[in-house]
Amino acid sequence: MKIISRGTAPEHKPIRFECVKCKTVFETWQLEATWIPDARDGDYWQHPCPVCVHICTQAVKSWGEQP
Repeated sequence: MKIISRGTAPEHKPIRFECVKCKTVFETWQLEATWIPDARDGDYWQHPCPVCVHICTQAVKSWGEQP
């Protein structure tokens, strides 16, 4: 097998969150966050804030990818 162009595994892509409670901005890997499917409002990522433990959410852009 020959790799022509190496990509990044989905679980190794970062997701950026901003806590609405304490305003902490943090980044985590997709592997560490929880993907919540939501047919009504759209899927989103969920992860607790490392400072105040408030549950932060971030919309899933395109099948788990973040820009």
